Amino acid sequence: MSVLDLLIPSRLNNSDELISKLETLPSYENLIQNSDEPALFDDEHEPSSGLIKMIRRNSQSEQTRIDSLNVIDTDDTINSYSIDDDDDIITNESESTPTTVTNSIDEHSNQDNDDDESYIHILKSRVKHIFIMSENGKPVFTRYGDDDQLVTLMGVMQTLVSFTEITESSQLNYIKAGRSRIAFLHKEPFVFVLVTHTNEHSICLLQQLTYVYHQIISTLTLSRIKQKFLVQPNFDIRRWFSNAEKKLLHNIIDMYEHDLGMLMTSVKCLILPANIRNQIGQIVAQTIRGQQDMIFAMILAHGHLVSIARLRNYHLHPSDLYLLINLVNSSDAFKGVESWVPVCLPRFDSGGCFHAHISYLDDSCDVCLVLLTVNPEHFQILFDFKQIINEVRILNLKS
Repeated sequence: MSVLDLLIPSRLNNSDELISKLETLPSYENLIQNSDEPALFDDEHEPSSGLIKMIRRNSQSEQTRIDSLNVIDTDDTINSYSIDDDDDIITNESESTPTTVTNSIDEHSNQDNDDDESYIHILKSRVKHIFIMSENGKPVFTRYGDDDQLVTLMGVMQTLVSFTEITESSQLNYIKAGRSRIAFLHKEPFVFVLVTHTNEHSICLLQQLTYVYHQIISTLTLSRIKQKFLVQPNFDIRRWFSNAEKKLLHNIIDMYEHDLGMLMTSVKCLILPANIRNQIGQIVAQTIRGQQDMIFAMILAHGHLVSIARLRNYHLHPSDLYLLINLVNSSDAFKGVESWVPVCLPRFDSGGCFHAHISYLDDSCDVCLVLLTVNPEHFQILFDFKQIINEVRILNLKS
């Protein structure tokens, strides 16, 4: 039996009992506070943007001090996405034409009622449903069904959230109605709603919505989204959502339901003998030693963390790591090729992007190497590091 077979998935039977037990355990935040190195994030607040940009500046200053080579200015590459003010102009070329068909209005009304009933049936038949809409009520994402068919329902949800914030001067977080539980999360410029028939704690429901929110930020960056909505408040952000982004959202929702580590805000590590893990850790650490631009280097196997190395004073939050795992597991395009992907880690810096070098170390694409740098020009350098690691035959972790 291989070491990969030793991991037995845990199942959540009673969330309330689990929450009470977790309260007695040392939290991730306490571990960071007890560490000798300061933490650069706080779970209770959104991280400030600009950290990646600061790292780039410091790295460039260090490089200038060491030698007199020309340094590529990357200060402006943090917001590498271009904003086109005209890309959301929607024109409706189809004009309504009067008709003389008898009872056409009644037939159209009956058809709408049938559509509404069919989608209400979808909602009732699902144990857990998640909706995402903009602050003006425009649909963004729905876990089940067609978001265009749920415009009215999402508009009601958005109105309920807005009304509560205006009248109560506080955010609407949770509603319990019979056997249904409804959780709300308002993160400008989005409103997230989760409807479930399970007995999950309200904290768990809000945590799931936070993961979904961070998944959106991971692909688009918060600064890009806010800048666009500031210029055009009625922008339909679905135009930025390809099938790949939607798949990431679906997968992060499914991951939470099957991975207890996400609930506990902890990382699920691959079970390995101590000597093998130490050997792998030393090899991975050598990849970023002396490299000011390379912040993190990690090895993943079947959705589990094998080893991670980081520069001093920089920490990777577990929720950010799950975003990376979701990115790797959600696409087959990384298999067999060297991939260079911009990715935002919201807990580290919600306004900037790392550049991730993603590759597999074995032919069966089971062991994945992820290298994160702030320098968009370092693809070849990270490619060379991958070759060095491969030569050391780190694949013995599968034996």
